[in-house]
Amino acid sequence: MINPAKAARLQLNTLVNTADVFDLSSSISDSGIEQRLLIGWWTKHVSLHAVTDFASFYGMPAVMIERWLENANNSDGVGLAVNKNLTSLRLYTHHWNEVDPSNIGAIVYRGYKVLPDGTFRVDEYRHMGDLRDPENLQFAIDNSRHPDWLTRVLQNAPINLPLLFARIQNSGRQSWIATVRHANVDAGGVLQQRLNGQKLLHLAGGIDATKGAFDTFYVNAGFEEARKFLSG
Repeated sequence: MINPAKAARLQLNTLVNTADVFDLSSSISDSGIEQRLLIGWWTKHVSLHAVTDFASFYGMPAVMIERWLENANNSDGVGLAVNKNLTSLRLYTHHWNEVDPSNIGAIVYRGYKVLPDGTFRVDEYRHMGDLRDPENLQFAIDNSRHPDWLTRVLQNAPINLPLLFARIQNSGRQSWIATVRHANVDAGGVLQQRLNGQKLLHLAGGIDATKGAFDTFYVNAGFEEARKFLSG
């Protein structure tokens, strides 16, 4: 009989073969570093049922899968993220293309999460303007243990390119995410030299009811890096 973890990795490798984009993230908290892989698709390219089949196999509740599917049908893109040991699953919907940057408070991402402690949660990411806006920058600094990352992003990002900022609305979380991919910032110059040559996509931070205070960075990845991540 096939091991469930091995079966999950086989299913994920099949999904990887169809994906449009990948990213790798590292979330740092007092409990350590959690590494995650996001497998993403433009919605018009994906088999939504292939994603929901995996989520069902993983054990995500049917009601949460239905909520994700309802939003996915009206999204620009969708994603599936897992951590290295497959104890955490997250489904995402991406709504940036339908949001005017002046529309403060609009939902730009939704995250449907099965967490390592067995709890389930839906997070809504609401657009709050630009990271450079004083209120946003202060919120990010106040909710980050690595404000130096923010300082270096601001030093390296061209002033005419956006650093889109969102806050997560959920009773179990006080956090933020800065989408900095448009600025084409090298991750090595912001984070650490081993990431030289990789594009920095997002920075995030805050306080989570499950893992406490955390900081997360996201970098671009390719097909081979995704396959390597899933190799165990």
